[in-house]
Amino acid sequence: MLGTAGTGTSWGIAASLRERWYDRLHIVATDTLPQHLVATSALAERFVQVPAVEDDRFQEILLSLIAEEAIDTYVPTFDAEIVLAARLREQGAVDGVRVLAPPLWAAETCWDKVRASRWLTEAGFPSPEMVPFSGGAWRPSGVVVKPRRGVGSVGVARIGDRHEWSAWCARDDLDEWIAQELIDGPEITLDCFRSTRTSQSRVVCRERVEVKSGVCTKARIFDDPQLAGMATGIGAGLELGGVYCLQVMRSPDRGWLVTDINPRPGAGTRLSAAIGVLFHAAWLADAWGAPTSHLLPALERDHWVVRQYREVVLA
Repeated sequence: MLGTAGTGTSWGIAASLRERWYDRLHIVATDTLPQHLVATSALAERFVQVPAVEDDRFQEILLSLIAEEAIDTYVPTFDAEIVLAARLREQGAVDGVRVLAPPLWAAETCWDKVRASRWLTEAGFPSPEMVPFSGGAWRPSGVVVKPRRGVGSVGVARIGDRHEWSAWCARDDLDEWIAQELIDGPEITLDCFRSTRTSQSRVVCRERVEVKSGVCTKARIFDDPQLAGMATGIGAGLELGGVYCLQVMRSPDRGWLVTDINPRPGAGTRLSAAIGVLFHAAWLADAWGAPTSHLLPALERDHWVVRQYREVVLA
């Protein structure tokens, strides 16, 4: 079962699984949108429209569908659904199902950017400093404001003016936001894999040369031992197994800083798959007890990968 199938992340997972295992998988896809608006439905045997995760009906529908379809592997890809899936697993509600989500505490930490920032600091990993919502905390270099539980780049504001910052500080919903020092350096996505069964790990660096709607569309993909070590350490500390991705940006005076942690692949992870580093396939293979090392080869050189749209006729 593939949750929140309308995202680019879910499309990437389904496409990679079909390329690897063709018709040997039975995929059930769910989303809040109707089938004729969800491209991933073209890669699934069955599509089911469901209410939003926050809806009281969602959990009942989800559990009924898992039982009805005899689902053995459940892949949630939306942050709120990842948290719910982890909670259901800890409650014993999905016994016998491989739920590809981290422990509940880690899922909640990754979803909450304030908690994630504090965890990084306490664990000794470099990250942008949090800025309190106070006029006196203004920084001439600027401040970036993000939804505390945002998705992608939606709602992110880069504030370069003191008066605009003062207006932000006067809002009455500040508990739902996080402010951090503004970093203008280059941004890298780290596609990461940590086996849940062995000591194997793999990290590929993806320089975001062009970004549209929060998704990387042009990238330089390369290996970097320093960034790989940091990403693997974060994964170990948060007990992230399978595939996850990090965002890092370079500060002129402090080097690479971790700006975001996602306990799932990103929509841009397909760019790594395009050059033969098959993160999605390795994720599922590891969950199923199959070998993964041949799916995650080292890179002998830098690669440049670009993305164009693909048309899918659904109705």
